[in-house]
Amino acid sequence: MTLSDFGGRRGILYYGQFRRREPYAIADGIAIVPSGWHMLPFPSGGALRLSRLHFVMPVDWSDQVARERFRDWVIFDAFVLMNGRASILFDNHIFRFEDVTYSVDVGSIGDAADLRYLVNYDDVSSYLVAEPSSVVNVPPWSYAELYKTYLTLPAKTKSAIEWFISAPPRPSQFDAFFGSYWALLHIINLIGDIIGDPPTCDCKSEKCDRCGSPPRTHHRLSQRDWRREQLNAWLSDNSRVEEYATLIETGYRIRNRMSDGPLFDRSPPPTRSPRSDRGGL
Repeated sequence: MTLSDFGGRRGILYYGQFRRREPYAIADGIAIVPSGWHMLPFPSGGALRLSRLHFVMPVDWSDQVARERFRDWVIFDAFVLMNGRASILFDNHIFRFEDVTYSVDVGSIGDAADLRYLVNYDDVSSYLVAEPSSVVNVPPWSYAELYKTYLTLPAKTKSAIEWFISAPPRPSQFDAFFGSYWALLHIINLIGDIIGDPPTCDCKSEKCDRCGSPPRTHHRLSQRDWRREQLNAWLSDNSRVEEYATLIETGYRIRNRMSDGPLFDRSPPPTRSPRSDRGGL
């Protein structure tokens, strides 16, 4: 496919970080078309160079369907490439329907031989892990293969992915301390939702032997033991279970100490004693 195959086709113009040199089909009738680059101005001044792209969809899609599928794809793209630019710009409504065109900012050097932000979409597996793929032996995955898999995920899993990529802070909106706390709170809530609560105990006692009240629902494992049991079931490298569990529990301790109970200053305000050598009241 070349850009000429899409000239005049209707798509959604958006700005992101990564791109291909040529158009790329991600599903039947859906393609990502690189359309140059643009210096996007900031409200506070300055500008950021971003890739200019079009999300091209089947001609029979309504605007509502196209917008919903575009939003769903933005979530996928931000998750796979670990790039929140497109999702932030989506939240700020910096996208629009238009015919596919190629453009480079006036007065710039053009796009010939421009290698900035180019990605090999035939193998994006290195973006899925925090270590070099050769170390953890991740098999090659194409962007299109991952997108087709993403479309088949249950709603709860897709919701968790959306929660993950929407984590604050955004540097233009929060200062470092405030953002760091909310980012921690955000990810700890997501981890807790994924791991879930321990299974309830299936004991059969009908009432308490001492007071006669029906027994309260309780769990057969502590949260600490349940986390380790789940991590052991999910991780092929069991040597990392304790490392991950300790990291998660440290996050919980920080969150709990900062969110449970007020931390306002309770010391009495200072008082000023009247001076005998000063006149007046």
